[in-house]
Amino acid sequence: MDQGVTNTDEAPVPYAGRLLHKGIAMLVLAILFVLGTINFALNRAVLESGHPVFEQMPSSLRRIAVPLALIAEFVFLLAAMLLSAHGWTSMAWLYGGYFALNLASSWMMLSGRM
Repeated sequence: MDQGVTNTDEAPVPYAGRLLHKGIAMLVLAILFVLGTINFALNRAVLESGHPVFEQMPSSLRRIAVPLALIAEFVFLLAAMLLSAHGWTSMAWLYGGYFALNLASSWMMLSGRM
């Protein structure tokens, strides 16, 4: 029986017993990167917005909290991208949900609804 020849440019990536083509895997990573970039911008805007929640924090805590929040955001994005690249596409959906919650809460804080 002929097993066929696979093109090395389109080599499939294993994914939960099925095959996920590299093109789809790269698209997932690109989408995650864009969502992560938007998340960084949203977090930065909220942290610098002068919202009463942040104004009530002591300045010494704010100096620590702002960089830690951005580092945590980077770690979440990196984990989602690495795990998605290795076939855990559910992590991409999870990060998408995290992004949606971040977007909603940032909108509420920046528009004064919260």
